[in-house]
Amino acid sequence: MVMEKPVISTSKGAEGIDYTNNKNIIIEDNITNFAQVITDLLKDEQRRNQVGKEAKKLIKSTYNWQIYKTTLNNIYNEVLNED
Repeated sequence: MVMEKPVISTSKGAEGIDYTNNKNIIIEDNITNFAQVITDLLKDEQRRNQVGKEAKKLIKSTYNWQIYKTTLNNIYNEVLNED
């Protein structure tokens, strides 16, 4: 997603991501429809590009490593300094 590529996933595969379906990821839980969703996306360059751009925005604004760096550093320090 951070590479600005559209992602098609199941809802299970996207657990933990605070996504908006059909905006920054495409969710398809019906295996029968999954291949058709991929085919449709491959045929629609504008939609591919839009979903990819929104995916990158989501990841960079919400899941950026820098956001978690301080929190993780504090946790590691607490664990290492426990007696």
